Amino acid sequence: SACALAFALLLDDTQSDGFTAQCALLDQWDVTLAAQSRQLFETLKNCDLSIRMPLLDIAAPALKSLSPQERLDLLTKVEQLIAADQKITQAEFVIQAVLDRRLAPNAGRNVPVRYTKLAQLKPQVNLLINLMAQFSFDKKQMRAALQATVKTLPELDWLADGKFEEELVNANKLIGLDFFAVRFALRQLNQLTPLAKPQLIRLLLAVAGSAPAPEAADLFRAICAAIDSPMPEGIGQTYSLADA
Repeated sequence: SACALAFALLLDDTQSDGFTAQCALLDQWDVTLAAQSRQLFETLKNCDLSIRMPLLDIAAPALKSLSPQERLDLLTKVEQLIAADQKITQAEFVIQAVLDRRLAPNAGRNVPVRYTKLAQLKPQVNLLINLMAQFSFDKKQMRAALQATVKTLPELDWLADGKFEEELVNANKLIGLDFFAVRFALRQLNQLTPLAKPQLIRLLLAVAGSAPAPEAADLFRAICAAIDSPMPEGIGQTYSLADA
């Protein structure tokens, strides 16, 4: 079922205690659904990463057909599955962001504007740039593309200074990063004026490059969902069922 797929995409057996807790929750909710979720999880482990989001897209109509209460129950269970290991991984963050965008009661509603410029949210912007940069294959080309974009946007001049260049792509800054912090940063960025959000998208596109890795495409998709911004066409084309 569509719900079983959503749960399967959240399962993570890299930490045995967390995986055991997740499976216990599934069994508590519905034994049949739990078995379906585990079976799908085992199948997905052998598939290319790029298939995960297209599969969720296929399941979207079925999920949207749920009643308002069923949607709320699903999102609550998603939150509980993620919290089972007391941290949010990037994969969990992506799935939750997309599901929230499609199924949450407040999805699509206008958010009050609190910020008019990206410069008011420098730490949050820097965090997203560094997150995206970890998937760049050519760091030199990525820096050049980022700086070329910054030159066309004078209001982002702080990104051109030497200090930021020294911090960029410093993997140590991301070690142990919990996506609770990323989710909070995106809540603030979602309060940007709509005119400023395309600037953020342009910056992240420059960092992601013309052929982003599946993890970068997934992250991009989650960011766009979280700040209620259209996903660039180039990112959407990254996904393909051909490698399944």
